[in-house]
Amino acid sequence: KYFNAPSGAILAGPSALLDQMFHVRRMFGGGLAKVWPFAAIALHYFQGFPERYARAVGVAREWTQLVSGHEAFSTEPIPAGTNLFLLKVHHSDLNAFRDRLARQHVRLPAPLADGSGFRLGVNETWGRTTASDLAAMFVQAAEA
Repeated sequence: KYFNAPSGAILAGPSALLDQMFHVRRMFGGGLAKVWPFAAIALHYFQGFPERYARAVGVAREWTQLVSGHEAFSTEPIPAGTNLFLLKVHHSDLNAFRDRLARQHVRLPAPLADGSGFRLGVNETWGRTTASDLAAMFVQAAEA
């Protein structure tokens, strides 16, 4: 999922884990000899992943605190949503808000169907900036 391979993978492991995977292995097993490049890509991106993801989570947590202090924003965790949360944005035009952020190379998904904000997920890209810089971009987009 996070390792940039064009397709998922089934990992080897102890028989207690894999015994229940018979049908899944049978479904994908025929391609194992041909999809080794996928594993090579995943291995490349796996190296250093725990550290990169930990940084991203730290940035996201700090960012959440920063934007929640602004009247235009509130955040809500999604129960059992792992890395997902809702960003509620009090703005008259969420598409314009999203476009302003896109011009600063911050990509958001389409607004929620109820028009209340966005469903966001934490991934490695959060670690490519600081929480304060990212929060400033969101505030600027909301106030424009």
